[in-house]
Amino acid sequence: MCTLVFAAVLPVHANAEGAWQGNGTAGNPYQLSTFEDIDNLRVSVNEDHESYEGVYFKVTSDIAFPATWSGIGTATVALQTASDLCAFSGTLDGDGHTFEFATGSKPLFAFVDNTTVMNLKVHGTFTSGTALVENHVRWTLPSGVQRRSLTADHITLKTGTVTYASGLLGGFAGAGNSVLISNCVAEQGVLIGWDAAANAPSGLSRVGSFAGDVNGRIVGCSSAASVYGVDYVGGIVGAKGQAMGAYEISGCAFTGTVNATGSFVGGIAGGGYGRAEKRPDQGERGVLLLC
Repeated sequence: MCTLVFAAVLPVHANAEGAWQGNGTAGNPYQLSTFEDIDNLRVSVNEDHESYEGVYFKVTSDIAFPATWSGIGTATVALQTASDLCAFSGTLDGDGHTFEFATGSKPLFAFVDNTTVMNLKVHGTFTSGTALVENHVRWTLPSGVQRRSLTADHITLKTGTVTYASGLLGGFAGAGNSVLISNCVAEQGVLIGWDAAANAPSGLSRVGSFAGDVNGRIVGCSSAASVYGVDYVGGIVGAKGQAMGAYEISGCAFTGTVNATGSFVGGIAGGGYGRAEKRPDQGERGVLLLC
């Protein structure tokens, strides 16, 4: 079970405290300047089960990740409740810096829960998944409770980046574990849904520049990427993840190409959008605004 670690009760993990400058507050965030700093965070979350909820981190330089990088966050096979998931739940501000991932590396996060990441540029060839979050999973929440799994703001996929699956978010986003993706960019020359090893499309369905299956909001994002897939392939998002819950794409633009061999294909979304009304048998169907 993960431990919630709030800035008000610092110091936190002893090894982490010795490795990072700052105190984890919004005004004086922990500073991440090397790969070793990032890896200390991974160890603290994955092995010591600290979530860093309410704690702030800032990147102070470009950082290169080796092919052996496995991502921040772990989960049990069952993954039915919050106790089965150990994820970073703090705020990571990239401050405009670039994370360079070696070919074959996993993305920054393996799992997320109430995670905020912003102002970050990403470059690399991801041969088995996405470029930011490998597994977005839904777990059981108490009735009526909703918890945002991810807030991703001002994330840029740089030219030359290749993802086997969708660009930022992998897995399935449910109604109770929604996401907010805002002001993100996929530059021209980015390949989405591409198998770099085979130099061919990966042959997946439910693929988009930023997410494949999603409940939540995608706002003010733009993509000039080349997106490949079979069914439910969109320039911004593949499809709505679950019948219940929000599904809103607003203020987004796509100027790249969508290359699909199956059905349900769109320049913004492959499927799952329609009138923004709620029906007892379908929940909130979704809305597409000013794209």
